[in-house]
Amino acid sequence: MIAYAPEAWQEYAGITPGTRVDRLVSCLELAPTTLALAGAPIPETMQGRPFLGGALDPEPEYVYATRDRMDERCDTIRMVRDKRYKYIRNYQPFQPYSQYLSYNEQSPVQQDLNRLREEGALPPGAHWMSATRKPVEELYDTEQDPHEINNIAALPESSPILERMREALEARMEAIGDLGLLPESELDRLGKQYGCRYYIRKRHEAAHPGFWRRLHETAALAGQPQSADEPALLQALDSEHPAIRWWAVTGLAQLSASETTMSALRRAMQDDAAVVAVAAARALLQQEDANDDALAILVNGLNVQDEW
Repeated sequence: MIAYAPEAWQEYAGITPGTRVDRLVSCLELAPTTLALAGAPIPETMQGRPFLGGALDPEPEYVYATRDRMDERCDTIRMVRDKRYKYIRNYQPFQPYSQYLSYNEQSPVQQDLNRLREEGALPPGAHWMSATRKPVEELYDTEQDPHEINNIAALPESSPILERMREALEARMEAIGDLGLLPESELDRLGKQYGCRYYIRKRHEAAHPGFWRRLHETAALAGQPQSADEPALLQALDSEHPAIRWWAVTGLAQLSASETTMSALRRAMQDDAAVVAVAAARALLQQEDANDDALAILVNGLNVQDEW
């Protein structure tokens, strides 16, 4: 990030031109930094602390980022980094990095990238362009690998770092009341039920103790389940909560097509929550070449008035 202050205002920035600020900075800190430079008070409710302008708070140990909806793309990605390491948790690793995006596909640059991918001519650093799925976890040493090419999450020597970064990310998600593990239809429904989306976290937990813990556990399991996880996912499919059932279906869809899994997905197509039924239908169509009932659910879903 490069911060420019006109000469007449440089004294308020508290630094001389050419100074390098060697501290962790996130976009959340732009607003409080602007207020600090203007001499205005910073509301206590504002996230982020200023990185320029007068007396500064201590440097944060970590900064965080998220990625959810991107136009018609939908994903669930969380990130935490410290001064050296960057950790990424992909809750939907079955989604490719480069999902289809209609306006982006009109770009000559994207069309060239598509051509190179089809020809197998992408350079090594662009391998992610041709990947059909993502790793569940990514860990990069930004000192040794500033372009984040080599994922070291699977290395045995990375285990202590991985555990520390996981804990930092999970603590952050809990602290801010992260709602990102809710399917969008549930975010909309529960927001209406409780009067405001900001009330969902506390009020839903009060009504259903342990809900967020179970949601997080099921979502974590669904990303890359093993055959031994099938019983836990089947149990989650019986939850009273559509969000947990959706993650259960999502996890079952990643397993090999055992008869138990396929039977559970067929039952899930009759779920009262459309988001669960659609997920089950999509999973069945990925496992079976032809399933008229599953196809009908997807077609009918296009005609539902509720956009979620």
